[in-house]
Amino acid sequence: MGEFAKVLSKRVTSFVEACCRPEMKRMKYAFSFSNTFDLSAIRSYREPYIVRHEKFDQNYSYREDHVREEIERIDKWKGKMSDINREDARRWFIYERTLKKLKEAA
Repeated sequence: MGEFAKVLSKRVTSFVEACCRPEMKRMKYAFSFSNTFDLSAIRSYREPYIVRHEKFDQNYSYREDHVREEIERIDKWKGKMSDINREDARRWFIYERTLKKLKEAA
């Protein structure tokens, strides 16, 4: 685990760690750059690589709507279980039990 941080730049690693923080905590990954949550890694990210995928445009990772959605997903994870309804839990985490497991790891 953690090999990605040896290959990717600090900027990309910070972005991955910010977006995947709930899942990484659940899987007991060690964070490379920060043990605190930093949304600026999501907000300031710019793709340093050429994107070659028919479903993703070059600015997919930092389009305003995607950034807003990723931050909303993180907010759902950080919030109280009682504040998220079943539909939102499924939208953001596929299964309600997934959200519960991610919250337990937090």
